[in-house]
Amino acid sequence: MTRCFALLLLATLIAATNLAYGVVHDTSVAAARVSVGFVGGATFNTFQSSTPITVEPGDCNCPDYEMQSDEGRVLGIDLGIPLSSSETWPWSLDVRTQYVQSLAALYREGDRLPYLDENGEVVYSFSEWRGSVSFSTVEVAPAILLGIGKTPLSVSLGASIGYIMESELLRTLHMIEPPNAVFDPTFCPECEYYDEGRSLVLSRGAIDGIVKWTATAYAGLEYRLVNEVAEVVSSLRYRYGLTDVSTTYGLRVNAFELAIAMRVFL
Repeated sequence: MTRCFALLLLATLIAATNLAYGVVHDTSVAAARVSVGFVGGATFNTFQSSTPITVEPGDCNCPDYEMQSDEGRVLGIDLGIPLSSSETWPWSLDVRTQYVQSLAALYREGDRLPYLDENGEVVYSFSEWRGSVSFSTVEVAPAILLGIGKTPLSVSLGASIGYIMESELLRTLHMIEPPNAVFDPTFCPECEYYDEGRSLVLSRGAIDGIVKWTATAYAGLEYRLVNEVAEVVSSLRYRYGLTDVSTTYGLRVNAFELAIAMRVFL
């Protein structure tokens, strides 16, 4: 879903580029005007933890998950404030109030175990542990933008303070082989099963030791196109987590963020 959203953003940027260049080529036309609008985009997250997450909850002699990259989303309001009226190397302030969803996939290969089928023949079962860790944040993210000469390009440097609204740590066990095997529901009557009984939810709940506030620093490159009434600002930023999201796991998140802001001049 997020890949489709990223492709939609790219198509929107191409269309906006054609529109903007059809009217104004020089971004200095609107250099001294405040603008406001909406921003949306995708994040490509990398989670790091100092304490590994086990495949089953509680104190158990269990293997640890391997943490994998995954995608998230960004949606919010963007405010652009010019700080200089210079036609070359202009300064501006970009302030975003946005909802950010961060997600990482968890994986661990299971064991291949022999058992007897209904005909008394030895067959093998193979399962794997899967899961995910995710949280949603509302953040305020100001950034200073420095235009590169008279080009539409700018470099950005900023930070954000976010409030974590919700989080989830999901652990599941999936049956891989044999292809027609399912979990016996009497094994865990209170557990949640899905995928026609081939998947079992081991635990689902908030991330252990989740904090309420998080801080992020970021730097990136912005591409700005304008006409008389509006502008489109596409950005590629690298987000670096300054604080732990979870004190239990020492969990931090870094991400590449691809976003497009569409703003009208006030």
